[in-house]
Amino acid sequence: MPIEMIPRRLQPYRSLESRDGIKYIPRRFHYISYAQLVRDCHELARRLPPVRAIAGVPRSGLIPASVLALELNAPMVSLESLCETAEPEIPLPRRGFGRRLQEGMVLVVDDTSASGRQIDYLRKLIRTPVKYAAIYVEDRPTICVDYYHSKVPDFAQFYEWTMFHDVNNRLLLTDLDGVLCDDWHGGNEEEHLEAYHDFLMNVPPRRIPSMPLKGIVTNRLERHRPETEAWLRRHGIQFDKLTMSPHPTFAARDQARDSAARKAAAYQADTSLRLFVESDDEQAQEIARRTGRPVFSVARNGLV
Repeated sequence: MPIEMIPRRLQPYRSLESRDGIKYIPRRFHYISYAQLVRDCHELARRLPPVRAIAGVPRSGLIPASVLALELNAPMVSLESLCETAEPEIPLPRRGFGRRLQEGMVLVVDDTSASGRQIDYLRKLIRTPVKYAAIYVEDRPTICVDYYHSKVPDFAQFYEWTMFHDVNNRLLLTDLDGVLCDDWHGGNEEEHLEAYHDFLMNVPPRRIPSMPLKGIVTNRLERHRPETEAWLRRHGIQFDKLTMSPHPTFAARDQARDSAARKAAAYQADTSLRLFVESDDEQAQEIARRTGRPVFSVARNGLV
């Protein structure tokens, strides 16, 4: 039987309206951080039967697999080894030390499971007798894994470890500085134009999205569009629309103090959008207040 533990933070979702056995909240995101993932892995580990070895499903499944392996002091094996033979060689847990378990299951771990297509695909490839686990599963009539920590609502999921690497990119707007790259910390831009120009052209990326973004809304001045677009192209960051501050000077922009208002207006104008990602917590709260819609604050690492 799958292990089911509904964390307290998910209790409100159990009473949602059900459609075809699947529960929804329209236009909502559910967010889970790295820290929460680790805590939930520890909880799941305490309820698993004996485990002889663990394999993670690349890429994101390797994270919970590693946490579970450390918590259980179980060795990790590759998926490839499970596909090659029915009896793969199981290493000792830590550099030749420790005790090799002769009994217990080989556990294949992913971070999430929804439709079950990934698990069904692995079942066709893996020759070793294994059990399957996911930390989070969508609340569907059929659960495709043997063990899981908790069910999550079947509306848009937003995980820290997959941020900007899934289809949610088509449902969100994002800030630029402090999200896709570091913020400028060089003081007044007008007084340090050469250094600021170098920043615009050469600041290292902080996050490189794997899929095209719906839009970027930045407080950078419109006059810096060429440098900004050149930087985005150089790092392979694709987007539908780049919205910049219309003010002619830095002083005019700073005096207007309308960054959050402009971001909220862009967010509100497109009803297909479900999330705004903002670097500054105060602006995140203001955008949420103005729109009544979900906003992710990078500063607090959570939704506001």
